[in-house]
Amino acid sequence: MPFPFTDLTTVKQRPARVISSETFNARQGDVIVLAITSQLPPTVGPEEYRLSSEDQRAAGLPKPSVVKCSTLLTIDQRLIRKVLGRLPPQTLDHVKQHLLTLLG
Repeated sequence: MPFPFTDLTTVKQRPARVISSETFNARQGDVIVLAITSQLPPTVGPEEYRLSSEDQRAAGLPKPSVVKCSTLLTIDQRLIRKVLGRLPPQTLDHVKQHLLTLLG
């Protein structure tokens, strides 16, 4: 999907994880997503969740990746180009915990 840079100067195609509920998605026509990046930081902070190799394969990602809980966006569902894969429920629970920690 096209994911804007935080300064809104441009967008970059990148994978994302939908975190909004199916009820929200059906009612709104929008989805809430978190960015996923293959730019791995030297140290993963509390606002990031490093995907395991199993998670990476399940999500259909070609490279080791990090879910960036600090990069949250609401977009129109029509902007999603395709589904690459799915994160296991246990991994999604970990991502949610990182998001809740970030939000306080």
